[in-house]
Amino acid sequence: MNPASTQDKIYERKLLAHERRPFRGPNANVVVNVRLKGEVSPGLLKAAVRKVQQRHRLLNVRVIVDKAGEAWFSSKGAQDIPIKIFPRHSDEHWIEKCLEEYRIPHEFDKRPPIRFILLRTPEISDLIIICHHMICDAKSLAYLAHDVLRHLGDPAQECEVLPDPPLANRDNIPAHVSGNRLAKLSIKRLNKKWDKDKVIFDEKDYRNIFHAYWRHFTPRADALELSEAQTTRLVARCREQEMTVNTALLAALMAAQYAVQGNVEKYLHRAGTAMDIRKHLVHNPGKAFGFYAGGVILNFKYPPHRPFWDIARALHHKLEKKFKPQDILSKILTFGYMAPTLYDGLMFKRYGKLVHPDQSRYDKLSTFCAHKDALTSFIKARKQDQVRVGLVLSNLTRLDLPRQYGQLELDKMMFLGAGTRSYQKAVGVVTVSGKLTMMIGYVKESVSSRTMADFKASLQDLLAREMG
Repeated sequence: MNPASTQDKIYERKLLAHERRPFRGPNANVVVNVRLKGEVSPGLLKAAVRKVQQRHRLLNVRVIVDKAGEAWFSSKGAQDIPIKIFPRHSDEHWIEKCLEEYRIPHEFDKRPPIRFILLRTPEISDLIIICHHMICDAKSLAYLAHDVLRHLGDPAQECEVLPDPPLANRDNIPAHVSGNRLAKLSIKRLNKKWDKDKVIFDEKDYRNIFHAYWRHFTPRADALELSEAQTTRLVARCREQEMTVNTALLAALMAAQYAVQGNVEKYLHRAGTAMDIRKHLVHNPGKAFGFYAGGVILNFKYPPHRPFWDIARALHHKLEKKFKPQDILSKILTFGYMAPTLYDGLMFKRYGKLVHPDQSRYDKLSTFCAHKDALTSFIKARKQDQVRVGLVLSNLTRLDLPRQYGQLELDKMMFLGAGTRSYQKAVGVVTVSGKLTMMIGYVKESVSSRTMADFKASLQDLLAREMG
């Protein structure tokens, strides 16, 4: 039985603006890997996935695009979530498998845009969850992983079906928060221009830019892991310096970046960090599955001749000014000013030029990209077709998850975001079972593997020196 049929009613709603933004993105996956001591039964995993699919509404939807180009989540006709199972070869095998899976498009019009992959041996198992950003953030995936583990540990446990989760929309954002008025006027003009030249894109168009993107870009990922003792020392050192772990890590990343790449390129002065917005909404969705995150990009030219902790404090002061919940929520409201189909237009304008003449929609997409219009100017003004940001840090912080699930022990969790052409380094951090893990995603066309190896080595040295 399709889990969607166990719901009381058909679920349908339009994608929110911040969900629509990444919809047609060819590199919009979020990945969480759970490493377990013990062997996971394929049959029990499939049963656990069916239960969590019943539990969370957005695990029961496909995406329907109507004639006007509006995108809708709909549980009607949604097929099952794919589960793939392979023998596990090494500790790095999960990264290799993720990079392979990046190149496989989700079937938006058929099933929920999420996949489970199990790499198994009798001693160690890796459970990988790959999900499109439009229905989740990384913390949602971590919570989802915990739900799966609970059912693996206790297969007889009944599924608690959650009500439809609160949305991160105007009704659920505090009344005192408003969108950016100047941006609203600018976007209104852009919407008018787009309305005259609007093009509606479909699933075949998406698959064309998806395959073209992965023909041109090669994903890579590096891992940096701290032991329980190292993680404990890091936290203690940050407390001693009256500094958050998040800011200390961001400062360390920028220090390593400077040591290897210097300060010459302007994009190296730009860094981003993410925020979980759940507790800042009127109705907190708690551990519901959905997209409840925002972020900020700040300018910070690394000052190399100052002591590290002085630099971290200066960065913290800058973050305090810019990294405010009301500003993040305001940005989410501002996204809503843009015509939904315009988000698709921007994505196809950026990546449609990569489509090869042997692809089915080459004529349509090459003509669209060659047309000089308001979208062309928008992308050029914001430099969206080149590297704009040196690094982005998403830290899920410490998650208090149990270590034992029946015969399985939670060893660690890893969180990987896809590197992009615009954001050179995508850094995902999470602390589980007392161990901090850091994954660094990038594409080799944006930064060389040699540079990234030097970056990782510099980061390890700095963490050992300043926080060990």
